[in-house]
Amino acid sequence: GSEDVAALTARTEGWIAGLQLAALSMQGQQDLSGFVANLTGSHEYIADYLGDEVLGRQSEKVRTFLLHTSILERLTAPLCNALTGRTDGRETLLALERGNLFLDSLDASRQWYRYHRLFVELLRHRLDTEHGDRVTALHRQASRWYAENGYPADAVRHALDAGDWASAADLLDQITSDLLNQGQVTTLLGWYRALPETVVRSRPQLCYQYSWLLILTEQIESALEYLAMAESAAQGDAAFMGQIAVSRAHIARLRGDGRAVVELSQKALSLLAEEDLTSRAVAALNVGIANWYRGRLDQAEHALDEARHAAARSGNDYVHA
Repeated sequence: GSEDVAALTARTEGWIAGLQLAALSMQGQQDLSGFVANLTGSHEYIADYLGDEVLGRQSEKVRTFLLHTSILERLTAPLCNALTGRTDGRETLLALERGNLFLDSLDASRQWYRYHRLFVELLRHRLDTEHGDRVTALHRQASRWYAENGYPADAVRHALDAGDWASAADLLDQITSDLLNQGQVTTLLGWYRALPETVVRSRPQLCYQYSWLLILTEQIESALEYLAMAESAAQGDAAFMGQIAVSRAHIARLRGDGRAVVELSQKALSLLAEEDLTSRAVAALNVGIANWYRGRLDQAEHALDEARHAAARSGNDYVHA
């Protein structure tokens, strides 16, 4: 039906030869919708065509470039050079684009590109088959390049793909609060869950940050478990204890325990570092809301002003709204 045609056009990204191959592949298929949904670059006809007609006609140099860079979601010349160990990334990308080789430019200045979805699936399949032992090292290399060039989220993704848990954990330590402020809860949860449990548990800061992700997705019992782990490691670190008190106050607020909210938030404000504006904003907000509900409007207004002020200075969209 028309839905299948639309899905197929999206899947092949409007690529005419891909549509023709898909039509060939569909002959005799009972479940067309299921077939379209599962259409990938390693599917028989498409893999044969792309493998023989496209990959087979490339020089060994270009073929290696294509395979090694296929682990990337998006490509730029210096990153390609880091993965291939060569210096001709820019020329190669421009040549591939000129040759209509399943490469799309992502910006007007032609700095970033991506491969067509079906083509990259084939490339990754070939890479696994022919150079499976290189894949981890390529992901690690990509992660390092992204980390050094100011793309920490991409660096995390490739560190996880490489199974380089220590690097992924270090990166998550650095960027979780920023991404949390931007509301990237689902993305962060996926990354934390991709880390082995033992890695998260061995790092108090990760336990604390993970607890916030769990709080924000209403998994309170799990959040309390990770907070307890963070707390047992935080003894003697007043600022960290203050942050944990903020989390506990937030949970108390969700549970409607107004008295605990005020006590824990005031405890937090007495322990937190002056420059920890995000935590101070949340603590003050909690005090403000709890006092508001208890009819203490002057105290509520004072606390909410403090929250607004701290949030504006910290760039926290959650609180500042």
